[in-house]
Amino acid sequence: MKLATLVACLLATTSLCSVTTAQQLVFVPDGYVCTDITPDGKFVVGNGDGGAFRWDWKNDAAPTFIGGNTAVAVSDDGMTILGHIYDPPGSSDSYAGIWTQLGGWQSLGTLGSCDSSNSSPYDLSGDGLVAVGLTWAGCSGRGFRWTAATGMEALETLGNGGNRASVTNDDGSVIGGFAQGNFSRTPARWAGDLTGSVYDMEAGGELYGMNNDGSTVLGAWNGEGFILDSTSFNSIGSLNNGWVGRPQSITEDGTLVAGYDTMLLASQAWLWKQSTGFVSMDDVLVSSGILGAPAIYQCRAMTDDGNIIVG
Repeated sequence: MKLATLVACLLATTSLCSVTTAQQLVFVPDGYVCTDITPDGKFVVGNGDGGAFRWDWKNDAAPTFIGGNTAVAVSDDGMTILGHIYDPPGSSDSYAGIWTQLGGWQSLGTLGSCDSSNSSPYDLSGDGLVAVGLTWAGCSGRGFRWTAATGMEALETLGNGGNRASVTNDDGSVIGGFAQGNFSRTPARWAGDLTGSVYDMEAGGELYGMNNDGSTVLGAWNGEGFILDSTSFNSIGSLNNGWVGRPQSITEDGTLVAGYDTMLLASQAWLWKQSTGFVSMDDVLVSSGILGAPAIYQCRAMTDDGNIIVG
């Protein structure tokens, strides 16, 4: 499997953010975490010791810090970023926030609080107009959908409560996440009109990713990674037997999935290809001629063509 480029934040003993090509591995130090990338691969977002950053990594030697605490998602054009802020600054009151080049950070507000947590950011639509995440009702989680026009709105409460909206598509019309099922988290899905449903209250798992139009979703089902589209449910499992497979991102042609396995506190990054199945990201690096690299623990997002991956 050929890897064109990997942008990775390696959560090891010396936690580093790096860019690799088939020829070199370049580190940016100080414990950076890379969380998302634009579909064309131009901008990477994440957070480090200086807070949230946006990185035009092909042109700039180091990320540019933009204030805020963390960045979790970026719009397709790189001009809008979803993240976590303290409001007012310096307080312990945490909120989901939106950053733009012209306006800086603004709080998305809350529908209820749990101690000092008011709302948490999880994903941003490709057009940058819809944010989704977690808010509270008496310390029971509730999924939210936010736009500038409507403000924060609660998604339909599903299952036994404890809902979260974790991912959305390009225009915010499809939202995925989880509700509390009969035993644990269970995969859940909502529409842009705030209504939703769970797939099976008995199943454990959640939705983690989807393609641009939301017609294909990725998640875990009773510990097995899966791909679900309009015609089929494909259980792809996990790289390691007995671990939980967590697929995060899929190419637009549907042939490549990036994600990672977890077992307790351990994790291992992988790619899954329709034609060949799983390969660990560590093996991908070795086969690309990159020897002696630190272990890769998570793949979080990738470009539409799969040539650039962040984790």
